[in-house]
Amino acid sequence: MKRTCLYLSALMLASSSLAFAKDIGQETHAHYRSPGKPGAPVTMSYELSGTPSAGMPLTIRVHFTPHVTEGELKIHYRADPDDLNLVANDASYTLGKDDTSAELTVQAAHDGVYYINVFTELAGRARSFSIPVPVGKVSLKSALKANGKPSVDAQGVRRIHLPAEETVTTSN
Repeated sequence: MKRTCLYLSALMLASSSLAFAKDIGQETHAHYRSPGKPGAPVTMSYELSGTPSAGMPLTIRVHFTPHVTEGELKIHYRADPDDLNLVANDASYTLGKDDTSAELTVQAAHDGVYYINVFTELAGRARSFSIPVPVGKVSLKSALKANGKPSVDAQGVRRIHLPAEETVTTSN
């Protein structure tokens, strides 16, 4: 009797979890699950159209892949640092109706590695991405090595540890 009650409880819990996931528009595929903090169910890819050089405009094609079939995908772009001129409008896509691709135009006055920060919101959750834009005679790999210390953890995941400094001030 106890075994039957335990089995029924587990079955009811599993089915209610799947029903809840479908109610909020989530897919229940294993590739979507995150071992950490849950983010918006969307991934991003991008493509640079040519070799970035200082003073010349560059087009970046960005494509978003939502992992749900319904909802509204909101996108916000920001250039970091401000030395990168970014021509992009924030966007909102209705899933199933709109193409979730965009073209951004950027232009940097000087050589260096710049970043476009991309903020997404979907299904009540947010996720951020970063697009590196190496301009001129710099490589992204050399810029990261100059600033960070590469390592590989026990699971084989490559990481770059960047220097950080924290300042704590107290108010009296």
